[in-house]
Amino acid sequence: MTTYTLTPQEREAAQENFRRRDRADALLQNTGGGVSASRLHAYAQGMLTGDTQNIEAALDKDAALRAAYRTMVRDAALFILPEAMAASSDALPVRETRGCKVSLKPSRAEKTQLYLIVELGDTTKGEPSTLAVCGADNRTHQIALPPSRGGIIQVIVERDSDIVRLLRDPKSEAYLR
Repeated sequence: MTTYTLTPQEREAAQENFRRRDRADALLQNTGGGVSASRLHAYAQGMLTGDTQNIEAALDKDAALRAAYRTMVRDAALFILPEAMAASSDALPVRETRGCKVSLKPSRAEKTQLYLIVELGDTTKGEPSTLAVCGADNRTHQIALPPSRGGIIQVIVERDSDIVRLLRDPKSEAYLR
C-alpha cells in the first residue's frame, strides 16, 4: 500500500476537484440531448473536431449540461480569469491573473472592431489556443486564438460580439485553455 502526505492546501484542492467532478457527473446523468459525457468532455477540452452543432444546441437548451460543461472548461484551463471587480457597458475591460492579462483595445481602422489582446507572462503551463468566457447563467462563448508572438496574442473581434459582451459583464469568468 502506498501512502501520501498532503499539505492542508493540497488536501483542500484535491477535495474541491473531487467535488466539482462529482457535481459534473451527477449533472450529466440527469441531462438528455443525446450528448455523451465523453463528447462533452472532448468539446470542453477543445479536442472535438467535426460537427458540434448538436452539442451547442444541447448546451443552449439545458442549464445542467451548461454547468457540467463549465466545470469541464474550468478544469482544462491554463489560466482562470475570475469575475471582474467592476465594469460598465461602455468600458473596455481588463482581466488579470497571475501570469496572464486579457484586454480589449479599439481598432483605429474599424470602429466596429476591437483587438482582443492576451498577454502571457507565464508559458510554463503551455500556450492557450482558446478563450472561453462563461456568464452567470453558464452560457459560454469561445474564440480560437492564434499562436503567440513574444508572449502576445491578438485577435480582431466585433465590438457587438458575444465574447465582448461577456467580457464586459463583471459576473462572467474567462478561461484560457
